[in-house]
Amino acid sequence: MFCYKVGKFYEFYEMDAEIGHKELDWKITLSGVGKCRQLNSFVVYSRLVITFLLVYLLKIKESCYYLLLLVGISESGIDDAVQNLVARGYKVGRVEQLETSVLEEPTL
Repeated sequence: MFCYKVGKFYEFYEMDAEIGHKELDWKITLSGVGKCRQLNSFVVYSRLVITFLLVYLLKIKESCYYLLLLVGISESGIDDAVQNLVARGYKVGRVEQLETSVLEEPTL
């Protein structure tokens, strides 16, 4: 499993999100381009139906045709979450973006 740091949260995507939902009872969010919706576990098995509803009935733009499952946890809770997942037999990696001193300098 991989979690990706996004701002102050770590996010798990797709199959890793399903595992987080199943093992740790995290809420699954369905995310498209610029759109997020919290869902119950039924959505995991009904993505095509949900895509139809979001695109056609709720008038979400075509750029949202491909939807990602994700779960997120705050950076303050990630250590406990990783320990729980490892205790259940999963291997977990963290992906973080590191800035260099060049990127930290203000641009004119």
